[in-house]
Amino acid sequence: MPNIYKRESLERAKWTEEQLKSAMRTVKDEGLSVRQAGKTFGIPRKTLKRRKNEDHKKKLGPDTTFGAAHENILVRHIKEMQKVDFHLLEMICEP
Repeated sequence: MPNIYKRESLERAKWTEEQLKSAMRTVKDEGLSVRQAGKTFGIPRKTLKRRKNEDHKKKLGPDTTFGAAHENILVRHIKEMQKVDFHLLEMICEP
């Protein structure tokens, strides 16, 4: 008989964004500890610690091949070619 996996908890982020902002304000402005703010506002300590250290703003993964300017030029070129019935994506996908 196969094992049936049942996820332990489907409830994530029971707090609101406003609660998170309030907790971060009290940690930064009033000097309340991250642990105490977590208990007070009902937010996990790790979440508050990560937000306090601003690790959530770090970009994950490798750098992009093209910069934003080059990517916009490429997108504009592809759209122009499609307007004149030269569909680049169809040509690439054909075997």
